[in-house]
Amino acid sequence: DLHSFPTRRSSDLRLLYVAALLCSVYAFAADGVRYKDRLFETGLPTTVTVADSVPFLDKMFNNELTSMMDMFNIRPMFYMYSEEGVSLKPLQMDIYEPEGDDAKNRAAVLVCHGGAFVAGTKTSFDQKAVAYVDSLAARGFVTASLEYRLGVLMSNQKQTFVIDSVDFARTVYKSAQDVNAAIRYLRANAKSLRIDTNKIYILGNSAGALLGL
Repeated sequence: DLHSFPTRRSSDLRLLYVAALLCSVYAFAADGVRYKDRLFETGLPTTVTVADSVPFLDKMFNNELTSMMDMFNIRPMFYMYSEEGVSLKPLQMDIYEPEGDDAKNRAAVLVCHGGAFVAGTKTSFDQKAVAYVDSLAARGFVTASLEYRLGVLMSNQKQTFVIDSVDFARTVYKSAQDVNAAIRYLRANAKSLRIDTNKIYILGNSAGALLGL
């Protein structure tokens, strides 16, 4: 049918054009957007030493509240009566990178776990530390989870545990020093980590959020 051929041809061309357009849109969407979509697998962490011989409060000097929690298998919380007992230890953090990523000048996020400055670790699942670093590294960030210092002083007054605001401030100050040390490490190693030093961020929940502030 010579009269219908041009109509079929134009219709076929339109369908071909629409199909090509959909394929290109799908291909663009599949590429995703860095820092927004999960584009990478997250590699295993590399543990680095941020500072040497840092005075950590020694858990041998914890008080009976901590011992009681340990006895009942409650999540250990690091309460102390005194700052006299310290152990010199390395301050460490775990660095996670997106696998197969060859980009330069990447953004970095320092993650600080929660736990009221008496609990939690850089590998905490209950405080979401691992979830944060995994999610962010998969989106193209270089991420680091910090094992900052813990331990809150308290006194026992008439069978009531009391935490003085000055003592608590000292705890926060020491942890903030650790955060500053971690940021200095990221800056000092920016070239090998391929980090843009103008794009270093900090994220945390609970105590970690306070450190971010």
